[in-house]
Amino acid sequence: QRPPRPQLLLTLSLLAVALLAPAARQALGAAHQDAERVVTVDPSPDGSVLVPPSFLGISHEPLTMAKHVISSPQYVGFIRLLSSYETGPFVIRWGGNEQDRLKDLLDDHQWQAMRGVHERTGAVYMLGLNLRMRDPEFAKEQLGNALREIPASAIMAINIGNEPDSYTFREENLTAFPRDYYKEGYFKDLADYCLALEPLFMAHLGTTKVVSAPGVADNAIWKDKQAKKYTKDEPLSRFASMITTHFYTHRSTAADADHSMFLREDKLELIQRRVRPWVRWATKAGIPFRLEETNTLSVLGLAG
Repeated sequence: QRPPRPQLLLTLSLLAVALLAPAARQALGAAHQDAERVVTVDPSPDGSVLVPPSFLGISHEPLTMAKHVISSPQYVGFIRLLSSYETGPFVIRWGGNEQDRLKDLLDDHQWQAMRGVHERTGAVYMLGLNLRMRDPEFAKEQLGNALREIPASAIMAINIGNEPDSYTFREENLTAFPRDYYKEGYFKDLADYCLALEPLFMAHLGTTKVVSAPGVADNAIWKDKQAKKYTKDEPLSRFASMITTHFYTHRSTAADADHSMFLREDKLELIQRRVRPWVRWATKAGIPFRLEETNTLSVLGLAG
């Protein structure tokens, strides 16, 4: 049931500014004390950036379930609802651990289902490719099949690998990825993929600036040096279109959780502190930042 429009817009506005500006903490506190108080926040003093209308999205996996999940009328209606408050286009990310386990080419029906949702709702996609198998040719074939079915207008970004900093401690990778993989090896592998995919990017999307990275699990692991390798140094700077990271305020969602578990002021302040350097790197590079994965209220207390 649609909540009243002004109420939802106020909630979204408070959430957005809380992530971006120190003054928002005062605004949020004031709103709690007096629901009718009007608050003006100027985010400019600390160099904050505005939240785009497309800030809202969902991260799904695995890709092999796309045609079963998103072709239902309920799913389409859900995306339309979430896109109806001047908050579009809605972003659907198909990625996660499963993208790095996918070793088979998807059938065309998966991509066709995704195209159908884009046509009916205007939703755009972040598509995940398998980096962990270190096979750019396979990625080329997978993405080539996708781009034959999905129009350029439906592609927001291409994710190459999911949480690559975790490759070093996942059991199946202990001998394949050194501990310092995130410092050097990752950038070499990412560059190899980008260069292999460049002809596809140009032919179907008309640009190379379509890769989002790094989507790390530990968002404290990147420093200025790693950000520079991606956003300023060749060849990756030619492909860097978005900086992304993951951050969970809780490892899982309790069965009796409510919204305050994630939207309390202390939680918003924690997220703000953790994303601040990422926003700074993105702003310096002139590209967007996206908190690609974070907690949501899950059904029956499943992992966030």
